[in-house]
Amino acid sequence: MRRQRCNRACAQRPASIRLSSSTPPAPVEAVPRPAAGLPVARGGWGRALGRLFDALLIVWCVLALGVLALRHLVLPAVGEFRAPLAELLGERLGVAVAIERIDGGWAGWRPRLRLAGVSLADAQGRPVLTLPEVDATLAWSSLAMLEPHFHRLEIRAPDLAVRRDAAGALHVAGIELAPGEAAGDGGLGWLLAQRQILIHGARLAWTDEARGAPLLQLEEVAFRLDRRARPARFALEARLPAALGERVRLRGELRRIDPLRPQNFAGRLHVELGRTALGSWRPWMDLPLGLEGEGALQAWLDADGRGAHALTVDLALDRARVRLGEALPVLALDRLDGRVELARNEDGIRVAGRGFAFESAQGLALEPTDFELVLEQRAEGGPGDREHAGRTGEHGAAASGGRLVAERLELATLAALAAHLPLEADLRSRLAALVPRGRVEDLRLAWKGE
Repeated sequence: MRRQRCNRACAQRPASIRLSSSTPPAPVEAVPRPAAGLPVARGGWGRALGRLFDALLIVWCVLALGVLALRHLVLPAVGEFRAPLAELLGERLGVAVAIERIDGGWAGWRPRLRLAGVSLADAQGRPVLTLPEVDATLAWSSLAMLEPHFHRLEIRAPDLAVRRDAAGALHVAGIELAPGEAAGDGGLGWLLAQRQILIHGARLAWTDEARGAPLLQLEEVAFRLDRRARPARFALEARLPAALGERVRLRGELRRIDPLRPQNFAGRLHVELGRTALGSWRPWMDLPLGLEGEGALQAWLDADGRGAHALTVDLALDRARVRLGEALPVLALDRLDGRVELARNEDGIRVAGRGFAFESAQGLALEPTDFELVLEQRAEGGPGDREHAGRTGEHGAAASGGRLVAERLELATLAALAAHLPLEADLRSRLAALVPRGRVEDLRLAWKGE
């Protein structure tokens, strides 16, 4: 019985397989790895980015090597390049240039050159300009343009001569500006194209052979030109000769200017004169309306470069004289104060006054008042004629109307000044015959036709 139960239990137990220790289990196959040195497939964008990175890396390495060479090899030995640099500057300026000494350094990340004893000579070898000290900071754009360009050019204590010959040609430090020279070409155009120019302690001599004027000498001249932003800005300050006054200050914003035709500039100018005698300026310039007097003034001039101008003048003059027309007598005034605005364009002429007051030598007086006179014009000819008139300032136009606005108008003063005003002869005669009296306030007149 016991043997039967054992046999039955053994029959119910699952059969087991015993493996020999001498037979190892089969290994699991590993995922194959790419062989070393074989490229992994990439898309088009990946290849382009890789090539761009390689190119940028090469450019960066070249620039780094160039900067290191410039810093440790070129600038320390820049004195050896004195003659080639003088020749390069001479070719760009159009005159012979000589340099006594050059020292190199850095201004931040920009190379910096200090030049001493720079002299310019004309075609006959005569010295025309001496620069005791020049501090020049080079711009990195010089590498792209393959010619010297300066981020900052500072000149100390130069003696500068500017001359206009009898034919009207300008000569700046011996550099002649030919009448046919394009704007921006030549030595002066290249010089004015630099980003910053600073001049300190200069002396400026102006000779105008076209007007036959005497030599005008300005002392303690300071000049600054900044072209880093638009519009370009400049400032000029100088001490005047004793006969002309104290100091003159000139500032401006220039959108466009041609050195050969500066009267066609586009931008804004501001000039400020201290105590001065305006009549003493007559040898060198023509003042509007033949204005003379002693006192201070400041003026703003806006121009669009096509013939339209707007002039604003603040006056405080004693013993003033003015002529409102070529055929009219001179008006003598003991005192002239206020603001005068003059504007001219293709649509007409505008004359206005703000706080305008005067006292005449004949006892006439005008209290401070505001006024505006507009004379409208109709351009004659076609659009081409009007465009030519706008460029040259020669406005051939016929009167088409106007308006007069005045805060206060003394009729007796108007009648007494009629002989000095640009009025029709009949109107001047009627005013003299009527002998008007009284005051008109808040006057507003408008008319059409001539």
